[in-house]
Amino acid sequence: MDYFCYAKEFVKLPSALIRSQSWNDYSRLIIRGDSSGWVLDEFAKELGAMVEVLGAESVSSEYYKACRSQVVFFTSKYFLLKWRKSSHRISFPYFHGDPRVDPSNASLFKSVVSWKDDISRIQVSHKQLEHLFLDSGLSREKVHRIPIAINLDLFSLRTREVRARARTKLGIPKSAVVIGSFQKDGIGFKLGKEPKLIKGPDTLLEVAQILAGRIEGLYFLLTGPARGYVKTGLTKIGVPYIHVDHKDYKDIEQNFHAIDAYVVTSREEGGPRAILESMATGVPIISTRVGQALDLIVHGENGWLSDVGDVEALAHWVEVALEKDYFSSKMRSVARSTAEKNSWIAQTDLWRWFFDGILEIGNTN
Repeated sequence: MDYFCYAKEFVKLPSALIRSQSWNDYSRLIIRGDSSGWVLDEFAKELGAMVEVLGAESVSSEYYKACRSQVVFFTSKYFLLKWRKSSHRISFPYFHGDPRVDPSNASLFKSVVSWKDDISRIQVSHKQLEHLFLDSGLSREKVHRIPIAINLDLFSLRTREVRARARTKLGIPKSAVVIGSFQKDGIGFKLGKEPKLIKGPDTLLEVAQILAGRIEGLYFLLTGPARGYVKTGLTKIGVPYIHVDHKDYKDIEQNFHAIDAYVVTSREEGGPRAILESMATGVPIISTRVGQALDLIVHGENGWLSDVGDVEALAHWVEVALEKDYFSSKMRSVARSTAEKNSWIAQTDLWRWFFDGILEIGNTN
């Protein structure tokens, strides 16, 4: 089943209109995604699978304009910029964009709050945004905290042997000390030479510079679009790196298997999902106190936390993580358990609660 919203689909309106004539009201979930090829498409696939587990039916984006009175899930809050009121019930995620931290989102946040009577459900990924929306007047019924989950079937625990094989495939020296950074932290989707500072690429480079003076064989593994700013910065400070371009989300497991630690340096986040991906693969995670990190990481038990912008602390905790025999540590098993508790399948009841009252479960006539 196709869950994505490509413009060419909208030419199918007549046949979609005919097929939807017999549907009961609010018996289908229309998942309206995009074709960015980054993380939203994977989210749309998993949500479609979840809806089927719940006993409902999801349909592709062509039905958004072709039918009336169904439930729509926009995979990005930015779809609301072009949204017009209709008979559909509207739901969407709001993972990041706290106007108190990132003023560029103030206008959109204000609009979402003003539409509170017309919006059916909002998925937030962490407590800070949950409290922000509730304090702004949205009802508990409409605001649901559901962490950005992962599919555990895609992530196995790394071993020393698995790490060696992954490095061979990627062309990374086996003796290197490899730090992972898998995100989009540049403006746009091209070279990304202008930094997206909310993601902390400048902080990442400062941490890299500190570690380069303390760790022999330091190496960075990068993925994600628009990494030009970080790549240029690593070259300037003399830290070698490899940038892997993924065609399939499933390939990211190999990257986690190849690294020794993962670092999040963001100033604000919805997730990142990399926290759970690190935990699922048995990779030490060091993060600033942002987004899901505050809800998922217990400092010193399943990862390490640092204040935003504290480059010395981030570097210190990376060193602590590297000094541990993490492969046999209790921390690794605690982290894996955290990932298991926040997998898609573990969220079934949370999504049932999310759609309760707006989507007719088991009524797909």
